[in-house]
Amino acid sequence: MAITLSIFSKQSGNSFHRWINYNEKFYAPKPFQLYSLTKNQNILGGEKISITIISEGSTPDSIFLSLTPTQISTSERDSATITLKTKRDVNGFYQFLLPELFQDYEYKAIVNAEYFYEAWKSVTSTPDTIFVTDRPKFEEFEILIIPPSYSKLPSETLDGSIASVQALKGSEMKINLLSNRMLKSSFIKHNDSIKYLRTFENTAVGSFYLYSDGQFSIYVVDPRGITNRDPIEYKINILSDLKPTIKIKNPDRLITLGNNQIIQFHLEIEDDYGLNSLQLAYEIRRPEYLNVEPYIAMFIIPELNQDTTEQTINAKNLPLDICTPKYMPVEYIANITNPINITKIPIPLSTAPPVASLISLKK
Repeated sequence: MAITLSIFSKQSGNSFHRWINYNEKFYAPKPFQLYSLTKNQNILGGEKISITIISEGSTPDSIFLSLTPTQISTSERDSATITLKTKRDVNGFYQFLLPELFQDYEYKAIVNAEYFYEAWKSVTSTPDTIFVTDRPKFEEFEILIIPPSYSKLPSETLDGSIASVQALKGSEMKINLLSNRMLKSSFIKHNDSIKYLRTFENTAVGSFYLYSDGQFSIYVVDPRGITNRDPIEYKINILSDLKPTIKIKNPDRLITLGNNQIIQFHLEIEDDYGLNSLQLAYEIRRPEYLNVEPYIAMFIIPELNQDTTEQTINAKNLPLDICTPKYMPVEYIANITNPINITKIPIPLSTAPPVASLISLKK
């Protein structure tokens, strides 16, 4: 009896309220209510979250979720309203997995009346908001590849859309970027090492040299400690640089020194990119009975032309201090180099003294 009186009292109260407020518009009662269990959320730009909706009253088979951007965006994707649909799961919940979001959205669940003659048109949940914290990102990004000077190759400028960098070994790679936010720091993760860039306001610059294949990524950090999302992993492919070649035209393996003890050299040298230096090293091994350590010397041949990849060298060695009574082995090593590769050519020689020694005269 008490329950009946309570229901009758509530219905009478509602009726009396409508009767005394006859100018107010009253809507037909709805069969259920929608509520968001997720409520307001804070995420980082580009993250994905799930929204959970429940129904109180009757349970519709499926519902819609409408997400409306709360800010004006120049991006068509971020300025459009997103509408998703899902069915009730076995637990009676309505789960929505949202796409990547890059700005704030207001969302609400919606169920529209199935038939036009139904007294209610739609049921909606109270709007909630997803607040998206903007990540730093590249507004401008440039890679400058500077090949070694000996190669005479031109510099190459690449933009951020190139995921693979090809360069001659020893090339310098310069990074220049502009961020959408003020930066606290920035760095390059190159293979297993980290190199920090010079950062000023929202710009960063830096460079490093390329000597081997690998990969690198670039990170920027704003004052909040938030980094750019999913940095691109750039591949490094080192172009092969063959070793220089040397052909020894002169001297022969057995030579006779003149009074000035000068040895003539005739070399033909070649490289695929360019040459940097030409050195000549020699070792004089005196007879064992003298009990003297070998004499070793090295000097640069200045006749090398660094502006060509193929040339012939005619050079003279420095005078040798060879005053021994026997034929004596002299080993020369001709070093032709670019800054990356070195070619060493041993030239074993036997030199005959220009005059007879006292020992040989006695014999």
